[in-house]
Amino acid sequence: MSWATCWQRWSQQRLTADRGEGVIMGCNEGRSATAEPLGIPADARAWVEVDPSALAANYRRIVRVLPCGCEAMAVLKADAYGHGAAAAARALGGAGCRSACVATLQEAVQLREAGFPGSVLVLGWTPPELVPVAVRYRVALAAADEEHARALAASAERSDVEAVVHLAVDTGMHRLGIAWDDPDAVIRAFRLPGARVRGVFSHLAAADGATARDQRATTVQIQRFSRLASELRRRGLTFCAHLASSYGTLRYPCACFDAVRVGIALYGVSSAPDEPLPAELGLEPVLSLRARVACVRRVPAGEGVGYGLLDSTPAERCIATVAIGYADGVPRSLSGSASVLVSGARCPVVGRICMDQLMVDVTGVGGVSPGDVATLIGRDGAGEIRVEEVAKAAGTISNEVLSRLGERLPRVVAASAVSG
Repeated sequence: MSWATCWQRWSQQRLTADRGEGVIMGCNEGRSATAEPLGIPADARAWVEVDPSALAANYRRIVRVLPCGCEAMAVLKADAYGHGAAAAARALGGAGCRSACVATLQEAVQLREAGFPGSVLVLGWTPPELVPVAVRYRVALAAADEEHARALAASAERSDVEAVVHLAVDTGMHRLGIAWDDPDAVIRAFRLPGARVRGVFSHLAAADGATARDQRATTVQIQRFSRLASELRRRGLTFCAHLASSYGTLRYPCACFDAVRVGIALYGVSSAPDEPLPAELGLEPVLSLRARVACVRRVPAGEGVGYGLLDSTPAERCIATVAIGYADGVPRSLSGSASVLVSGARCPVVGRICMDQLMVDVTGVGGVSPGDVATLIGRDGAGEIRVEEVAKAAGTISNEVLSRLGERLPRVVAASAVSG
C-alpha cells in the first residue's frame, strides 16, 4: 500500500470518526489544536507563549497599508511559524482574515479540522494521488509546473472531481513554476479538464534584501509577473494574481496584485536584524519562549561546564540548568554565544547546549531557585531578547528559529493577553 493511499484512508477516517475518540492525532495537531489561557503553566518545564491579540493587531495593521482590493492571505505553514496554526487561524479569523496558505496538504487538513472556514491554498508540491483529499477538504493546490498541473487534473478526472489549482510561475527564483515568458503553457494549464484554475502566482527571491542588486532583481520579477498577468487577461482569462510575501508587500507596493501572502510579518518580527520591516507599522512580536530553572549550583574555579567541560574560568560561578535544549528547537550553535533572561537580567549560556537542557551563568543574579522562569525569546521585566538576535547568533534567520520550535513545547496564551 502506498503512503498516498494510507493518507487517503487516514483522512477519510478523520471525516467519519467521532472527534477525539479512537483517532490517531496528526503530526503537530496536538500542539496546534488549542492555545490554553494558562499564563505560566505550573506543570510545564518549557513552553511557548502566544499573544493572539498581538497577532490580530499585526494583521489589521498590514491590511491597512494594502492597495484597495488587495487581499491579505495569512501564511500559516510550519504550524504558523511555530506559533500554533489552529489558534493563529482563529485569532486571524476574528480580525477579518478569510484566506490562508500552508505548505502541505496535511497542514491544510489540520486547519479544516480546527474549523477554519476560509479559503486554504497549499503552496508546496502535492502528490497527484491526493487530489480527492484536497477536494474533500475544499483545499486549493499549487501546480508546480505544467507537468504537475496535468497530473493534478488527470487525478481529478479519474476520481470524477474538479481540482482547484493555482499555477506557479517562475519569474526568476527558479524553484517552481511555468516559465513566465511562455503564456501559451499557462493557457494550456487553464484549459485542462479536471482542473479549475483560480490563481496564478510567483515568489520574489530577493525582496528582503536592501542592496542595489536585490532591488534590481525584485523589480525585474515584478515586471515579468505583471507582463504575464496582463497578457493572460488580454486573452480573456480571469484569476487571482499574487506575487508578494511579507517583504514584497511592505517594500514594493507595485508587487501587491489581487492578493499578497503575508508570513513572517504577521508574527511581528523580521527575518534578520539587517532586514527590518517598516517600523512605522508598529508590528509587535507574538511569541515568547520560556523554560524553568531545574537546579542551581556553585561551580568551583577552574571547572568546565557541560559536554567537553568548556568555559572554565578562574573564578567560582553560580550555574543554573534550564530545562530546554536542542530537541526543543534551541539551536545547538548558540552554545557559548547566546543569553537568556533570568529575573530580568541577561545571563550568558555556558557550555554546550544539550538535547534537553542548557546551562547559564547566573552569578550576580540573586535568589535564583529551581522552578524560576528563564526567557529565551521575549520580555522579562525591563529586559528583552528578540528572535532576530537569537537567529543572528545562530547564523540563521528568524523564520527557521521559530518554525523549528519543537512539538514537546505546549503553546499557551500569554498571561498579558489573558489579563488584557
